[in-house]
Formats: sequence, C-alpha cells, structure tokens
Amino acid sequence: MIITIARQCGCQGDLVGAKLAEHFELPLYDKKHIRELAEKCSMAGRYPGFFEERETNLFLEAIAADMPQDMAQKTAIKALTTTLGNGPAVVIGRCGNFVYEEEPDVVRIFLCGPMDYRIEQMEKAHDISRRRAKRLVEETDARRASYHKYYTGQTWGFGGNYDLCIDESRVGADGVVNLVCAYIAQSSH
Repeated sequence: MIITIARQCGCQGDLVGAKLAEHFELPLYDKKHIRELAEKCSMAGRYPGFFEERETNLFLEAIAADMPQDMAQKTAIKALTTTLGNGPAVVIGRCGNFVYEEEPDVVRIFLCGPMDYRIEQMEKAHDISRRRAKRLVEETDARRASYHKYYTGQTWGFGGNYDLCIDESRVGADGVVNLVCAYIAQSSH
C-alpha cells in the first residue's frame, strides 16, 4: 500500500504521516527522508528543484514554458520512483498523488483547514508572531500550488486528484488517521 499526503501549510501533515506510517508499519518518506535518499542515489543533483519543492528560476521557467507538459510530468515520476521505488510507503508531498495515481493500492489524501486555524498552528509550532505565521502559510501554500502545477499540470488541492480530502481542523491528526483507516477498511485497498 502507498499512502500519499498533500497538505495545506499548518494541517499537521508530517504528524499525520508519521502516525499512519506507524499504524500500517510502512516506511515514512517526508521531506528530510526523501532528500537524504535522493542524495544517496544521485537524484538530488539531477532534479534539484523537484526535491527541494521550489519553483524554478525565471530563466528556467521561460525555457520550461516551451517544454511540453508531459516532460515535466515525466521528471516528477522518474525523480520520485527512482528514489523511492514503488514499494509500500507513506509519501508526504512531492506530487505523490500524481506520481503514484496509477498504482493499484494507493490512497491519496489532501489535508486542508481554515486559514485562521492554520495560522494558529504555525504560530505555536514555530513560536512566531501571527503576522509571520500568516505570511508563512500563504507563501508555503503558493509555493506548493505552483510546484504541483508545474510538475503535474493539475490544480493542487482539487478534490478529483485525491481519494480523501479532510479538513484536519475538525478532527485533528488522530481523527485523520481514524478516517483513513476506515476508508482503507471499506475500500478494495
């Protein structure tokens, strides 16, 4: 089974991912682990923008505008599957929902929540002012949306690209885990 988690900033995606990995006894691939593996297998140097979840620079973006969309999509698929393979895992971010969408045993999750809740989460997590937390949430969400669009051609957060879209603020991290477990138990996964 592969569980992918995309998330708005401040929705406890890392915590949810860790809890799901522990519950299902799956390896967890978050930003840190994916980056480490990419460096070990020499993929980080080949696809630095992909592994750092950042936009390309303006010069490269101008070149990419002439690049067929399927080439960017193939980059995402090759970069992640070469680094992680297709084995069982919990994958946080990195367009996992797109990369593994054809896998027969995948559960694609998107975590969201109201802006005020997410700002409060970031204030607490980073011990920063509300103003800085708001800017962090807005910038992180914008970067993730741009990154996802660039590598997949899809709209980040659009419900049709996921199996489950969950407002994390309503149920908390443990509630998300319970919902995912119930979904898996009821589905063919």
